[in-house]
Amino acid sequence: MQNFFRLGLFSGLLLLGACSSHQVITDNVIKQLQNDNIEEKTLQKLEVAESSNDYLLFTQELSRVYFINNDIDKSLAYGKKSTDYYNKVDQQAILNATSVSGTLLASTFGSDNNITYTGSDYERALDYFYSSLNYLKKNDINSALIDIRAAADIQKLSAVKREARIAKAQKEVSSKNNYTLSADTKKVIDENARIIADSQNSFLNAYIYYLSGNIRELSGDFGGALVDYKLALNVNPNNPYVISDSLRLAKNIDSSYYQTLKQSNIKETTNYNKKATVIVVYEQGFIPAKEQIKGTTWLPNGSFYTIALPVYHKSEIKPSRVLINLFTNSGESQSAKMEVIADLYKLAQNDLAEKYPFIVARQVSRAVSKGAMQAVGQNQMDDNAGLGLLMYGVGSISSVLETADTRSFRVLPHFVQVAKLDSTSSINKIQISVNSNRNLEISDIFVNVGETAIVYVIDTNNYIYAKVIYQSKKV
Repeated sequence: MQNFFRLGLFSGLLLLGACSSHQVITDNVIKQLQNDNIEEKTLQKLEVAESSNDYLLFTQELSRVYFINNDIDKSLAYGKKSTDYYNKVDQQAILNATSVSGTLLASTFGSDNNITYTGSDYERALDYFYSSLNYLKKNDINSALIDIRAAADIQKLSAVKREARIAKAQKEVSSKNNYTLSADTKKVIDENARIIADSQNSFLNAYIYYLSGNIRELSGDFGGALVDYKLALNVNPNNPYVISDSLRLAKNIDSSYYQTLKQSNIKETTNYNKKATVIVVYEQGFIPAKEQIKGTTWLPNGSFYTIALPVYHKSEIKPSRVLINLFTNSGESQSAKMEVIADLYKLAQNDLAEKYPFIVARQVSRAVSKGAMQAVGQNQMDDNAGLGLLMYGVGSISSVLETADTRSFRVLPHFVQVAKLDSTSSINKIQISVNSNRNLEISDIFVNVGETAIVYVIDTNNYIYAKVIYQSKKV
C-alpha cells in the first residue's frame, strides 16, 4: 500500500514534468528562431508518436518552424500530419473529449495538461493557410488554391458552430452549482466571459481571407476574390489595402457594393493589369505563452481545494511601424506604410475564453472527486488504516500538484501586417524599415509590368527572414 501511495505521488510529479517540458522546448525553439540558428536536435524533441497527447501541437509547431526556415517539403509534410489528425475528429468529438468524465480515481489523479491536445478552429485554418503558402513557394498555384479554400471554409464553419459551442459551454457551467469559487478565480472567469461577449469577429482571421482573395485573383477567379475581400473587410473594416482591393474589383462586379465602398475616401487603384505589383506580408513576433493562476473552490461540506487555470495576460507588445520603399528600373521610388490585418493573439485569447467553461467544469469535478476521496479515506481509517490513508492522501496531494494546461501553439505570429504597392515601371528593389531602426533590403527581385510578386517577411524580434515566395503574371 505504501508503494502504491508513492506511485501516485510519482505519477503526479510526472504530470508536472510533462507540462513544463513543452514550455522549455518551445522557449528553446523560439530563442533559436530569433538567432537564425535552428538545431535539428531541438526539433527532434517535438517528434512524438500519434498516440502522444501532444502529437497535434508538436506537428503544428514543426510545420510552422520549417515554414519559417524555408524547408518547404518538411513544412508540408508536418502540415499534412496535423490536417489529417484534425480530419479524424469532428467538433462533437472534440467537445466530448474535453467534457468532464472518468472514474473517481482517474478524475482525482487527472490533470488538464495530460488531456489530448485537440487544437482549435483558428489553428486548423492556419494549418491549411501555411500549406497554401508552401505550395506558392513551389509555384503550384492549383494546390495553393485547394488549401486556401479549405482554410476559408473552416472559418465559415467555425462561425456557424460558434453559437452552439458557446451555448454548450454555458450549459456545462450551469450544471455545476455545488461549489463556491474564490474572488480571484471568479475575476478570471468573468474576464473570459467578457472576451466572448466583446469578441464579435475576432474569432475569424482577416489575414486568411485577404491572402485568399489575392491568390484567387491571381488565378483569375475575380468573383471568388471579391467574396474573400468582403469577408476580410467584415472582420477588419479599417484596413486600407483590403478596402482598396474590394473597391477595385467591385467596380466591375458589384456596382451597389462599389458605391458603398466609394464613401470610404480610399484612393482607387486603376489600370491594375498594366502595373508591376508587390504584395508584402509582415509577421511580427510570437504569441505570448499562457500562464497559470491558482485559485480555491469550496465544497458544501466546508472543504476547499486548489484549482489551476490557464490565462493569457494582456500583451504589452505593440505592432511595429513598418515602411516599404520600392524602386523601379526607371529610377523612380515610392513608399507606403504597412497596416495591421490581424492580431493572432486575440484569436488565441478568444479561443481560450470559449473553452473556459469546460476547463472550470473539469477543475470543479476533480475538486468534488478529491472531497469524495478524502471522505472515503476518513471512513476507512478504523477498518483499514492503510487504505484510508491512501484515499485521504490522494485527495490532499493531488490538490497540491494541480496544474493548468498552459500548452499553446506559440510559434504563430503575434501581429500580421500587409501592404500592396504598384508601379507603371518594373520594380527591381524593395527596402523595409522597422521602427526606423532596423532595415532590410531585397535586391534579388524583378517584377515586370503586368506581374505580381508576394514578399514574405517574418520578424522574430531579433532576426528577420524575408523571401519572395511567389511571382506570376496577372490574368
